[in-house]
Amino acid sequence: MLHPQLLAELLDDEVAVAAGLGDRAESLGHDGRYVRCRVCGRDGSLLWLRMDAAGFAVDVCDDAGETVVLERWPAGLAHNIHPVHGRPWVCTRGTAEYHTYPGHHVERWDTYRATLRLPDLLDHLLRRAGRP
Repeated sequence: MLHPQLLAELLDDEVAVAAGLGDRAESLGHDGRYVRCRVCGRDGSLLWLRMDAAGFAVDVCDDAGETVVLERWPAGLAHNIHPVHGRPWVCTRGTAEYHTYPGHHVERWDTYRATLRLPDLLDHLLRRAGRP
């Protein structure tokens, strides 16, 4: 695990690069651990796409930081309820949920962690959430 100050500094750089996604990454920012940007839920509500930079876990939450139910996630983003974590998840290589899914045990996180950049993952997630 990275020291919190080092993680925050690295996120400054990653978020600066991700800012190149423009309006697609609305309200993009981080708090030293979580990277967030606005997305629109299926019901039209404004929610947050949130990535835990310490472990690349992904969720969609409300303004209070609570993960929202599957039915509120942007269409095309949530796969279903994760059998291990018991909450909605994104079936995308490089995310914590993907690599902890029982059917993906042969795809090791180590294969992706050295080359996966947060802006690339965010770009992919936003496309799936309907922000091409």
